[in-house]
Amino acid sequence: MIAVMWCLQHWRHHLMGAPSFKIWTDHRNLQYFREPQKVNRRQARWLTELAEYEFTMHHRPGRTNIIADELSRKGKPKGGVKDNADVVLLPADHFRRLAEGYNAHLDLVIRQLGVDDEEHIMEEIRKQSAKRDESVKSSLASKHKDFVETNGIVEYKGRVYVPRDSRLRERIVRAFHDTPVAGHPGRHGTRELIERHYWWPSITAFVRRYVDGCDICQRVKPRHGPLAAPLYPNDPPARPWEVVSVDIIGPLPESHGYNAILVVVDWHTKLVIACPTHVTLTSEGAARLYLDHVFKRFGLPMKWISDRGPQFVSSFARDLHKLLGSEATPSTAYHPQTDGQTERENAEIEKYLRAWGNTRQDDWSEWLPLAEFAINNRVSSATGSSPFFLNHGRHPRIGFEPRREATNESAVQFAERMERAWKEAQSALAKTAEQMKTQYDKRRGASRQYKVGDKVWLEATNLKLAVSSKKLAEHRFGPFEVLEQVGPSSFRLDLPVSWKNLHPVFNESLLSRYVPPFAPHQKRTPPPPPTVVDDHEEYEVEEVLHSKKKGRSVQYLVKWVGYGREHNQWVTKTSLANALGAVRDFIRKSPDKPHNIQALTFDRSLFPPDFFDRQHTTGINFSLPDAVTAGRSHRARKSSKDAPA
Repeated sequence: MIAVMWCLQHWRHHLMGAPSFKIWTDHRNLQYFREPQKVNRRQARWLTELAEYEFTMHHRPGRTNIIADELSRKGKPKGGVKDNADVVLLPADHFRRLAEGYNAHLDLVIRQLGVDDEEHIMEEIRKQSAKRDESVKSSLASKHKDFVETNGIVEYKGRVYVPRDSRLRERIVRAFHDTPVAGHPGRHGTRELIERHYWWPSITAFVRRYVDGCDICQRVKPRHGPLAAPLYPNDPPARPWEVVSVDIIGPLPESHGYNAILVVVDWHTKLVIACPTHVTLTSEGAARLYLDHVFKRFGLPMKWISDRGPQFVSSFARDLHKLLGSEATPSTAYHPQTDGQTERENAEIEKYLRAWGNTRQDDWSEWLPLAEFAINNRVSSATGSSPFFLNHGRHPRIGFEPRREATNESAVQFAERMERAWKEAQSALAKTAEQMKTQYDKRRGASRQYKVGDKVWLEATNLKLAVSSKKLAEHRFGPFEVLEQVGPSSFRLDLPVSWKNLHPVFNESLLSRYVPPFAPHQKRTPPPPPTVVDDHEEYEVEEVLHSKKKGRSVQYLVKWVGYGREHNQWVTKTSLANALGAVRDFIRKSPDKPHNIQALTFDRSLFPPDFFDRQHTTGINFSLPDAVTAGRSHRARKSSKDAPA
């Protein structure tokens, strides 16, 4: 019975909904299920699955069921005495085949790179003897001991001199830098490999320009040394609640229906207001919380500082700030230092809840008011006063302090005292910002200024990549053109259309200058233009890299022919209607990945020549596409509506 269930499951896509079919078996015991029985759980599950098919079961004796009976039996193992003696586990020809295969693969890669062998290079050096450097000519004329000429080849200290021909020198550097056996070394490594065999004047500068312009090196090599990103602190406000910063802590364990905290911090007095909320908080919900907890006590601020959460950068939030006359300054992409004040207060809140919450972590909402009070009652190292004092002109009573008589001051005296306290806080904030910048810049390099039109690389540290491991992924993407300088250290980039969900403004710490190619062969080939099919632009698919479930549909990550990895795009099956061949190739390589392709076509070379001409009843379409359809099997529509990679 297990064999029957396995067959039905294996051929389900052909048998489900098909007319009545027959099942032939030589297992007579299956007649046992014709009578009422008390079935177990697995047999009950089989019953529900069998109800989905229309079939009749027939018994065939084993002597007449020869083909199925033979295929179901394993070959009898050959037994013997001393059958494990004198067995060579790893024969010599095995190693020879491995070496031959590796060398063939290496030769193929080198040929694709256009690298010449030693004989061609030496012949070219002889032909270019007329282009020798003047210093070399004079050394040969004076018979300098380090220079020797033999058969048209000049050697300097045992190394072959390369004449002044840029193409010839580029080919030599390419062989010692771009090939798999070289492995894209740096300036010093490449020069050392070359100088084992070749030499020419100013070889160091030549190798440096070549390596700096290598596209692969700029993409994959890690960045060393201090970041070129000095700190630019925000100017301290003159009065309380003119500038506020907001952020969300979450997700947290659910506590009384809440799983997040909205944190609002006054930039001047450092007063913290923490409100329990949900991670699904919308812009409207954030505005309501501000109205209920902040506005009724302190009014509207002139400036908001936040990260790029959807609650703070949505169209509703922008329209609300415009109507209220306040300025919204969200941070650049992946630069939390912009809202560092709120991040620091978030850490203080988390530390308090970590100390007083229970082991189940489901009572943090009960401790949140006390956490807010404790933080606001502490002296801030930035202002020298507690946030509570700078807002109310006095320290709160907590029940532990002794009772003392206090003199009543007039309203004028109170106002003057508060004004002095605010000015002192502003001066302290400015001094703290200066000290913070001094200490921060010690670990940073000088600022790099980019002009509009410059091309830069974007660090891939924070980008979500559809790869198995980010450790083996490229370190940066691009190059992208600088469209605008937004702030002292922020730049707007011209990102691909497929990255439409990523904010295009980045801090200079995530950017590095693009070095154009030095040699002609280092230049990228321009991407091919799209092909117009049925009034739609379609791009050729090089490979399907990945797939994922999104709702009820499946999306495929596509690499387009002639385009870099930053242009990889998530597209649906509809967009790949003319590139199903690439999808089938991906499914064959990764059968465990999600897909929505029901049937696969087969390569004719795997079957006898007349196999596809026979009459089959399996329901599979074995016909191959015509020439027109085959030519379109790897083209697809590249739409800007698809999600980014």
